[in-house]
Amino acid sequence: MENAGSKVSIAFPIGDPNAPNRLEFEDIVMFASPSNVRFIPRAQTREGLNHCRNVALKMLRTLNHTPVSAFGINFQFQGEDGGSEAIWRKLGASELLEEKPDLGISLGSLSVNKQFVVGDQATLNHQVAAKTDGAATFDFNYHHTCDDVSSILDALQRELIDQYYETTKSFIRSYYDVELPE
Repeated sequence: MENAGSKVSIAFPIGDPNAPNRLEFEDIVMFASPSNVRFIPRAQTREGLNHCRNVALKMLRTLNHTPVSAFGINFQFQGEDGGSEAIWRKLGASELLEEKPDLGISLGSLSVNKQFVVGDQATLNHQVAAKTDGAATFDFNYHHTCDDVSSILDALQRELIDQYYETTKSFIRSYYDVELPE
C-alpha cells in the first residue's frame, strides 16, 4: 500500500472555486472537498475497488478524530450492447420511443432514478440512463449513515465492497437483462 517511489499528481480547480481538489496516485483518483472525500479507481474492477477501500481504511485509521455522518460505496457500469430499447421497455417508457415527426422531436436519452432499502444497513440510490444509440449507464450508490469513524471501519472490514459488487452485477443482469464484462 505504501510505495515510497509512487508519484502523486495534484490538480486544483480553475474557474470553479467550489470544485474539489484532485489527487492521483497508485491508480486511484481522490477528490477532497470540505464536506467529503471520494476515492475512484482508474479501473472499476474488484481489485481496483478493494485497493480504494484499503487506502480509505488507512486514511480513516490515521484521521480517526474526523467527524463523519455517512459513507457510500459507489459503482458505475457501462452497457454498450444495444439493449437500451429493452431497458426503456422495462422502465415502462416504451411510448417515448415513438418519434413525434409532427413536432420535429425524438427522444435522445432517458434517465430514471430509483431508491431501494438494503436490509437495515443501507439505502441504494440507483440511476439508469439509456441513450438511443444503445449505450446505457448504470449508477449505484449504497449510502450508509454512521455516527463515527469506527462504524465506517467496521463496515468496510466486512467485505461490503465485494458483496455490493456482486449484488450490483446480479441486479443489472436480472432486472435489465444486461450482461456486463468481468
